Amino acid sequence: MKRIKHTLIFLFLLCFLASGQEREVCKKFTPELVKSIKTELESFELELMEKGYLRDEKASSFMLFLRENANTGFQNLNRTSRPILDQNIYDLLFNECALKLESGEDFEALLAFQLRHASKVNEFQESIGDSLLTPTMTGTFIADLVTEKDLESPSIRRRLLLTLIGVIMPNDNNSNTITLLGDDNEKKPTTNYVTRLRLDANNGLFLDNLKGDSTVISKALDEMVRQYENDLTIIIEADKNTSYDTFLDIMDIVILLYQNLYNEKSQERYGLSFDELSSQNKREIERRFQKNVIIRHPKN
Repeated sequence: MKRIKHTLIFLFLLCFLASGQEREVCKKFTPELVKSIKTELESFELELMEKGYLRDEKASSFMLFLRENANTGFQNLNRTSRPILDQNIYDLLFNECALKLESGEDFEALLAFQLRHASKVNEFQESIGDSLLTPTMTGTFIADLVTEKDLESPSIRRRLLLTLIGVIMPNDNNSNTITLLGDDNEKKPTTNYVTRLRLDANNGLFLDNLKGDSTVISKALDEMVRQYENDLTIIIEADKNTSYDTFLDIMDIVILLYQNLYNEKSQERYGLSFDELSSQNKREIERRFQKNVIIRHPKN
C-alpha cells in the first residue's frame, strides 16, 4: 500500500481522477448549494487576481500562474476563509461531488479531460512508490499536464480552482485588510468606457460619483454593462483600511451581475440557463459581455 504523506498535495492529484459515479453523500448538493459554490469559486478567482497571483481571467494568465507556482506546490500562497467551500471541499474532491457542478458539454469536457490523463496520473503515482510525495513534484506534474486550451473549459477551470481551495491554506491573520500589491495599479483600460466601483475609508460604496447601497449600485452598474457591453472596463478600488470581507462583497456585486446577465441572455436566445449552453454558445454571450475588470490596490 502506497504511503502518501502530504494529504493536501494528494488532494491536488485526486482532482484529475473521477469515475463519474454519483455517491450517496453528493445528494446534499442541491441546486441552491451548487449555485453558491460556483459563486464562491468565481469570487476566489477574483481574490487570486486581487492578491496579484493572477493577472486577469485569461487562460494564458492561469497557465502562467500554474507554472510560476509549480515548484512550491502552491504552498507559499494564502487565501481568505470561504466557509461554503471549506466545509464541502472533501466531498467535492474526494467523493467526486464536484461533478454535480457540471452539466451538458461542461460535464463531458471534464470527464474527457480526466480520462485522457488518468494513465499519466497512475504512472506518476507508481513512479513515486513508497517515496515522499513532495509539493514540488506534484505541482510540477500538474503544470506539465494542463494546457492553455484545457483552461478555456469552464468545468476544468472550476476543478482546478476547487483543488487550489484544497491545497492553499486560509490565513485570516494576513487577510484582515487589503493586501498591498501594486501589480494591477499600472494596468490601463483598453476600452472606450471606464467606471469605478470603490469603497471609501468609511466603507461608503460609490459607482463613480454615485453613492448608494449595494442594491442601488448594482442596478446602476448593470445599466452601464448593458449599454456599453464589452466596451466597458470596471475598476474596483478600496481604501487601505477596508476589511477583506468587505472587499470581497464588492467583487461579488460584479460576479452576480454577470451571472444574472448571462442567464438572462441565455434564456432570451436559447431558452436555457447559461450553464446548460454549449461551450460555443457560452463564448458567444461572454464575448458580447466580456468581463473587463481591473483591481486597484491601495498605495499607502
